[in-house]
Amino acid sequence: MTSSSASARSSATISGCIACGGANGTHVIAGAAVAAGGKPTPAPIMTRVMLFDTEAARTAFATSVKGTRTQLVVALPAKAGFDVAGVRGARVDVLAYRVLTPCDGKIVLAEPASSPVAPDPKACAK
Repeated sequence: MTSSSASARSSATISGCIACGGANGTHVIAGAAVAAGGKPTPAPIMTRVMLFDTEAARTAFATSVKGTRTQLVVALPAKAGFDVAGVRGARVDVLAYRVLTPCDGKIVLAEPASSPVAPDPKACAK
């Protein structure tokens, strides 16, 4: 979305950290890992700045995308293992992604373009 008269902006980022050290210490990242702060830190999968004509439009959008889910299509590269700053893990290549609002199935962001998915009424806020 571009507009020379846009007065409000928001950004969206999909983290490259798919599973980063949870309860079992597993590290799965998208792309290359670099050491930052003594741990593997991947670059974001996607960052996008969105422009809105008004602050009210930006706020409405932000409210509409609460509770989004991110889905990834990944491939395991030939050399998936890594050891960065003494932390071992696996690296995946992201082939496609989509961010959706599960309540209504609308796609918020996707690469490549994606059709809406079936709504999940259980995901709707009460």
